[in-house]
Amino acid sequence: MDAGHAIWLEMQQELAGLSSRGTYLPIPDASHYMQLSNPDVIVEALRSLLQQIATR
Repeated sequence: MDAGHAIWLEMQQELAGLSSRGTYLPIPDASHYMQLSNPDVIVEALRSLLQQIATR
């Protein structure tokens, strides 16, 4: 990993940290179109979000 990519990853974590409920979920080998390349990850993230909302 080059230095620029490492900085970008750090910035993504910082961005997620701006919200008390922010989440940074790196997906190895993901494409730009996550809904096509990794639909299971999208579905699980949405389920988790809905569960958090339901338990508030």
